[in-house]
Amino acid sequence: MTDLRYRDVEAGDSAMVAKLFERSFVETFAHLYERDDLDAFLRGVTAEAFAEEIADPDFALRVAEQGRAPVGFAKLGPPSLPVDTPERTLELRQIYVLEPWQRQGVARQL
Repeated sequence: MTDLRYRDVEAGDSAMVAKLFERSFVETFAHLYERDDLDAFLRGVTAEAFAEEIADPDFALRVAEQGRAPVGFAKLGPPSLPVDTPERTLELRQIYVLEPWQRQGVARQL
């Protein structure tokens, strides 16, 4: 899987990231959920929610693309775990890679 490009997510990318998240989450985890529960969860994952994080300087999102098609993304943000953390700590909040590109080093590059 060559010709992959990695870049920071931009303000206009929120709908793309939301769709990529939904597709990769369903590919990976749908078998663990009742359909109604999965649908309810995915309703909360919106382009608007990603737009807020993209605009927030405390978050950083990167996307991997093959041509113009997104194949994975990673999101870093402030720690959300209920433990004390050192100053300047980041948490890997999400990392998703579509199945055909898994085990190709995409997550490592993100």
